[in-house]
Amino acid sequence: MIGVVTRDAPAGAMRAPAAPLGPTAMIIRLIAAGAGGALTGTAVLTGWWAVAVIGTGVVASAVHDIRPARRAMVGTAAGCVHATVTTLWASQFNASAAAALILIQAAGWGLAALAVSMRARWPWPLAPALAISEWARTHWPLGGYPLAQLWLTQADGPLAALAPLLGPFAITAAIVLLATAGIAALQRRPAAIRVLAASLITVGAAQLAPIPSPVAPMEVAAVQGGDRRGVPAMRNDPGPLLERQIDLTRSLDTDVDLVVWPESALAVHGAMTTGDRRLLQELADGFDGVLIAGVVERFDLPDGAGWFRNAAVASDETGTLDRYDKQLPVPFGERVPARRFVELVVDLSLVPRDMVAGSGPPILRTEHADVGIAISYENLFPRVARQAVLQGADILAVPTLASSYVTDEIPTQQLAAARMRARETGRDLAIVGSTGPTALIRADGTLAAQAPTDTPHVAQARLQTRSGTTLYTRYGDALPLAAAALVLSMTARRPAPRPLHAGLPAEPEHLAARRQERRP
Repeated sequence: MIGVVTRDAPAGAMRAPAAPLGPTAMIIRLIAAGAGGALTGTAVLTGWWAVAVIGTGVVASAVHDIRPARRAMVGTAAGCVHATVTTLWASQFNASAAAALILIQAAGWGLAALAVSMRARWPWPLAPALAISEWARTHWPLGGYPLAQLWLTQADGPLAALAPLLGPFAITAAIVLLATAGIAALQRRPAAIRVLAASLITVGAAQLAPIPSPVAPMEVAAVQGGDRRGVPAMRNDPGPLLERQIDLTRSLDTDVDLVVWPESALAVHGAMTTGDRRLLQELADGFDGVLIAGVVERFDLPDGAGWFRNAAVASDETGTLDRYDKQLPVPFGERVPARRFVELVVDLSLVPRDMVAGSGPPILRTEHADVGIAISYENLFPRVARQAVLQGADILAVPTLASSYVTDEIPTQQLAAARMRARETGRDLAIVGSTGPTALIRADGTLAAQAPTDTPHVAQARLQTRSGTTLYTRYGDALPLAAAALVLSMTARRPAPRPLHAGLPAEPEHLAARRQERRP
């Protein structure tokens, strides 16, 4: 362990507590935690799943066997570096918002580190604690902020097999548990060896989990109009993108059943008009299927403020079939918390209006299929796709928009999240953005087709509608969260070990027995 001073104890005796850390040892812990956070952040952005395991192992070792205040400090340092690596994109819009998002994530890591009690012989409690922390962050604060979470690193890893059984937060726990158990197993701790063996067997068995049964094939096309990246939505002319979307859609064959457009592909002032609906109807009639288009309706007030609605609209040759309005806005991107106070100190010219949240289940019902919808940011929330499938969705679609971002932090996480949503729910999925990510994903998380970034392109493949539900769809996060809370509470109730005096030999057994005999 990093910076931990221990000594061997006689058989049956408790280990001595760690010696107090001096400034140098504490600095080493903080540096190690930062390095671990940098590794986990890099894994989020690259999908290098093994790097996430290594990084969490380094962080867990750094927070182990030190007092609570220092545990929280070291854990927060790890979370701060992890969040900084993965949240730099936000600084191009607003430095204050980026700082707030980094602090939210860092606080979650710091609180999770507190669970690694000095009662624990190895730092396994970080696994359930970090899983609970990530789950909580999908609900509060700011309505939830699920970016940069550890489960995003596993889209190509073996731990993704746990998704249809226990969901993403169990994957986070598994990452940390494997890392800590692996380190402790090298130190020949019997309990860690047993946990490591059981974890590997469980992950291996999860590879055999069945996928919900296919019902019917469906030819799906994801139409990526292409655009310049790095241009904020408020400063971008939506006209050229719409023209490219129309041209690409008109070039499709008539055997396409479902076409998905990006978020905001059709941007209008005020509510959609009859002309807007007729355009979508005529395009759908051209390929004799269903068109799902991302639509933004902007409502401006005379003083320059206003609001907008972000929707997905399904149309076929008969007209508009159904509509879903986005319910979860991006904090500081589509909604500014406490706007009146924030605008006194921060320039909000790139976010002049807030999104009005919709209501109703995230599903579009059509004659061809019931399509579950998660609009962009909602794709990062596992509960949205799960709710869609519980409402009867037999295929999923994610219209998104990443053209505002110069770098790949957001597109990479959006694609990883879409692949995880497909595995969790056992549903094929189409994700499409104007500049990417655009891909057609099978229910096992593999890619059936993918478009190159930025350029106009149509990704087309034969997917399946499916029936039936996975274990995770049926029970959600209840099982893994209950298990995590239970093991943490059991650890908290364990009596503190009676420490041996550090640096001194244990009392000989014959002297201890004689003292016991003298007691009345």
